[in-house]
Amino acid sequence: MSCSMEAKRHGDAGNIDRVSNLPMNVIELILELLPLQDAIRTSILSRNWRFNWVTRSHLLLNNEFFDSFPSLKENFVSFVHKILSVHSGPIQKFALSIPADSVPRNKWSVSKDVEQWLLVLLKNGIKELTLNNLGSPLKVPPSLFSCTKLTHLRLARFTINKLPPEFLGFPNLILLDLCQDLLDKRTFEILISSCPVLEILSLTFCKKLNEYSFNAPNLKYLNVFDIKKNLWFINTPNLTTASLSVDCVPKYAEQGNTPNLVKALGSLPRVESFSLSLNILKFLAAGGVPKRLPTSFVHLKKLALFNIRIDALDQFACFTCLIQSSPNLQELQIDVEYCKKVAEPALKYLEEQDSADITLSQLRIVKIQRIMCLGVELSFIKILFACSPSLETIVITFAAAVDDTVALRISAEWLQCPPNPPLAQNTELIIGKEVISELA
Repeated sequence: MSCSMEAKRHGDAGNIDRVSNLPMNVIELILELLPLQDAIRTSILSRNWRFNWVTRSHLLLNNEFFDSFPSLKENFVSFVHKILSVHSGPIQKFALSIPADSVPRNKWSVSKDVEQWLLVLLKNGIKELTLNNLGSPLKVPPSLFSCTKLTHLRLARFTINKLPPEFLGFPNLILLDLCQDLLDKRTFEILISSCPVLEILSLTFCKKLNEYSFNAPNLKYLNVFDIKKNLWFINTPNLTTASLSVDCVPKYAEQGNTPNLVKALGSLPRVESFSLSLNILKFLAAGGVPKRLPTSFVHLKKLALFNIRIDALDQFACFTCLIQSSPNLQELQIDVEYCKKVAEPALKYLEEQDSADITLSQLRIVKIQRIMCLGVELSFIKILFACSPSLETIVITFAAAVDDTVALRISAEWLQCPPNPPLAQNTELIIGKEVISELA
């Protein structure tokens, strides 16, 4: 009898709900760390757990959330209303993906719903806001510009026609990310100048924004995709990282008598990392390319160039100018665009340059991808070897179109006939070939 009672006692101890007996602040922390969809599922554990999740300060109704509950897309508006109506306490972070197939044809109605949600968020002290509209563009609700506590703002596929007259700025905004949004140059300039502590700015496919001028004294990180016409850095003394891309170069890309390269990049005294892709070099080369920039990038440590046309003289001259203007460069990455041309003009230009003018004493890592074994490519690599005494790692990848025998022959020459002056004894030289996977 006593043994049976003892066993029962131990059995009951094993069934104790230890999680429910945790302090409430610990339970709230656990729920905060879970994805919202998993936090909501805890409501079925017991009656005590039914509303524990409603105090979360982070509500992420993003694509991942709706993938977990696909049926909610059909009643998207009512579901968001319900989530915000049952929520209790502050909401510091809110992310919302508006499904394309859930948006009624009446855009005005959807904008009104978003407006109501923003008013709730405003009352609850929202700091980080993401609105990702997957349907046709919606008008930004006016209440957004009253959210003065915002530190992070991400908008996708919204229209900002005009800032409200009562808008006093976002005094706490650190990050601004605009993707496929519609706003003009004047609205953009007012918006940026109204964010005094802005440090991170990303602009992607903002169609109506043809010209970019940046007056942001605290800006540190900048990403601009699809530059169309003009690019000015008026006041960005603390910018350290910039990623710039041009999809299609306009016919009138030249900015007056001053070359784009000088006018666009000549006033970035503290930049440490550049990533330039697509047709950006063609854009920067408009108006002519100097041998060197008037002011060198003395702080530039990393330069990455993607989709570079090595057979285009203007682009080749532009990237050699950037290299010669970066005396303290430590890492260089070049991704060559596939081309069939012989690139004689670029080769002649390179031969006319005095290699003694190129000194990259700090360069340690070089990655050159998809070379076609053109004469200009091979000559440039030799010059790069010769003017970089501190190289530690060199990675060269041949394009898939290069014949294997040609790749092997050139690789053997590099390995058997060291450059003059020779590379450092501990330099690692890695040679490979591009692999293109066949899709089933």
